[in-house]
Amino acid sequence: MHALIKLILSVFGSGFLPKFPGTWGSLATLPFLILFSHLNLSSVLIIFVTILILGFFATHRYYQQKNATLDAGWIVIDEFLGLFLSWIPFYPNVSWPVMLTLFITFRFFDIKKIYPANVIDRQKKKFWAVIGDDLVSGIYASATTFLVIHFLFPYFH
Repeated sequence: MHALIKLILSVFGSGFLPKFPGTWGSLATLPFLILFSHLNLSSVLIIFVTILILGFFATHRYYQQKNATLDAGWIVIDEFLGLFLSWIPFYPNVSWPVMLTLFITFRFFDIKKIYPANVIDRQKKKFWAVIGDDLVSGIYASATTFLVIHFLFPYFH
């Protein structure tokens, strides 16, 4: 497999760390979000869409080359994109309560696969499902984080 595709899919190798690759991929996302918080919103949205397109392209290429039908554990671009999407409504906030809540809620929804993420996740033969279920989890994480931050910890925003 082409090295660049592997680098994109594994988010610079974080997906190859031992045990819990999705958690490592999510953790690897946080420094990027902190970096992106210094950009203007239109740049952040362009970066998100660009990485989303690259992620879909790289996943599609992986599936074509390997004739894959399952989401390989080391592929964590989906976690990157799901957590990135969950943070966009909070841009440019990178306070620890927001980031910690986003991280925890995203990992919860990514693991639990609540409808419609579970339906998307079952589409194993479709490359887009690898990222699609995490985008749904990112939306759930963002909404949950909003509720937690604004109702349980209103002094943190």
